[in-house]
Parts: sequence; structure tokens; C-alpha cells
Amino acid sequence: MMNNVAMNNNKGFSLMELAVIITILGLILAPFFNFLAQSHRKEQLITLEERNNRIVAAISAYVTENGRYPCPANYALSPTDADFGVEERNIISGVCVSSGNNVVSGSGILYGYLPVLTLKLPLEDAVNVYGWKYLYAVSENASTAVDGTGNITVEFDNNQDGTANGAGDSGTGMVASLGSLPFVVVDPGKDGKGSATLNGVVSGLVSDFFGCTGASAANDIENCDQDNTFHSMDWRVMSDPNNTAYYDDTVLFSLIRNDSTFWEISTVSGGNINVSLRGDGSLVIGDSPSGANSQHKLQLYGGNLRTRDGSDGAVSAGNGILQASEKIEVERDLRANEVSADNVGAIEGYFYAPKKDESGTP
Repeated sequence: MMNNVAMNNNKGFSLMELAVIITILGLILAPFFNFLAQSHRKEQLITLEERNNRIVAAISAYVTENGRYPCPANYALSPTDADFGVEERNIISGVCVSSGNNVVSGSGILYGYLPVLTLKLPLEDAVNVYGWKYLYAVSENASTAVDGTGNITVEFDNNQDGTANGAGDSGTGMVASLGSLPFVVVDPGKDGKGSATLNGVVSGLVSDFFGCTGASAANDIENCDQDNTFHSMDWRVMSDPNNTAYYDDTVLFSLIRNDSTFWEISTVSGGNINVSLRGDGSLVIGDSPSGANSQHKLQLYGGNLRTRDGSDGAVSAGNGILQASEKIEVERDLRANEVSADNVGAIEGYFYAPKKDESGTP
């Protein structure tokens, strides 16, 4: 009898005891796994932000150097192809290629894949954190010259009601939409609608790259349906990516950065780029003293302004020509080694010429 009791006591945990242990372990481990998931998500968001900043900076640098926005790239190519990440552009005509090269056009816009190699971006910036290629759309006129206009509109859901450009999306400090934009870059999110993998395999949610027309009613379909309107909304990720409220994209559409919001960049005839202040103030170089006159657009303190090897045209050329349509004010003197009507002159005001020795050398 005693042996039977001993044997029964050595059988281990009962089902009830095992259930209690599993429940306790679950309560202990759940916060840990949740912490790991949140940490991973935070790392993804940091990577996403860094990558997006690099892309915008690269486009900005390209526009500054070339006076136009890059053409889209062929989405179907993989990193082993020679033209992977290169803009589809006819070198002779200078016009973007939009047929037969997996770049499509419509509404005055070219749609394709972000030309990472043309933008001198690393391979990792070709795709988002989920492995989907970045979508890129550019106004056709902006792909030949930057003239401050475009054909693209981005609509916002500022009141977070799931509808972009609605009645409640405009108000103090808010706009429901921005038009005449030259380009957009779309991170297609986790579902990859309208995108393709690094090797050019199209997402199964749509029929073709950038071909989301009629694919579903989800909000992010607007970003890959080949029209001129795009949506910028808060993420609403759910189990069904075709749900009407589903949205997991990130839309980049502006070259304005925190360190350059005072500047406006535009081009004039001949491809020259004008850089001007957006406001009515002045550009001050150096430590401006109190009471500085704000009517002067360029103010220089603590140093000198010098020009060398300048020219005012094909006929007349000189060394260091400084031109101004109005007065140039200096606190001490305006010095010129060679004084003549062609070199130094003023309708109103004065100029200073240094004394010369007998040899004529100042």
C-alpha cells in the first residue's frame, strides 16, 4: 500500500498544475517579447527616417547640380543588371524614356522606380525596410528643367478621419492639399502595393508595377494608380491590406529641410539656378551689430568681400568685376587699383582710389 502511494507521488505535474505553470510563464514572458517587438519596430522607424532623409538630400543635390529632376528607373532590373538604378533617359535628346523600359507616363507625369545609382545612393536605399522598391513619380516638365511648377498634388488627412482632402483637413496652420509639386517618392510600406522586390518581382496585390487601378479600395491605392494625386496619411495597418481604411505608405514630396527653409531655389533662362531668401529680410554674414540696417539684402561684417577673374560679358572682360544695380555702401573705403569709368563708377556716391607712386604702382 505504501509503495503505491509513493509511486503515485512520483508521476509529476497534473494537468491543472501544468496549466498554472504555463500561465505564469506567459505572464512573465509576454512583456519581454512585447519589449523586443517594440525595440525592433523602433529600430525600423529610425532606419526608415534615416533612409528617407538620405533620399531627399540626394534628390536635392541632384537638382542643384543638374538643374532638373532625375527620370525614373526601370523597376524590372536586379542589382546584377548593368543599368540597375539608372534613370531611363535618352542621352541624345535629354528626354526621359517612357515606353518599353518599365517606365510609364500619364497626366504629364512619369512613373517608375527611384534611380538610386543616378542619385549616388547605396544599394540598401533601393528598397524600404520590408524589401520593396521605392516608387518615384516626376512631372515631365521638371525632368527637363526646374521652373518652380509641377503636375503632382499631395492630399492630407490632417484630422485623421481616414479621408484625405476632406472638409475637416484645412484650418489654422493646415492645408488639405499641396499642388504643382515636381516629384514624389513613395515608400510602399509592408504590403508593397504597386512595388516590386529588389530583383523586380511585382507585389501580388496588384497587376503590375505602379499599376494599382482597381486593385482594391484601400487608401494607399491612391499612391500607385498612375494619376497625379497622392495621399499622405497616418498609418492604419490591419490584417487585410485591401481594407478601405488600410494605409501603410510614406510619401516624400518636398525638398524643404529644417536647415534650408529660408531659401527658394529656381532656374532662369540658360539653366542658371537662382537662390533667394523666402522672406523680406537680409542675408547677414558675420556677427551683425545691433541696429544693422535691414534694408540691405546682403550684409557682411568682420571680413572682406572680394571678387576675382570676373567678367561682365563677352566683349568686356576684367579681373574682379562687382556689379550692383543700386548703391554699394562700405564703412571704410572702396578700393580699386585701376580707376577709370569702366572699372569704378557711381551715379550717386563716391569711390576711393589709392595713391600711386611715380611708377604708377599703388
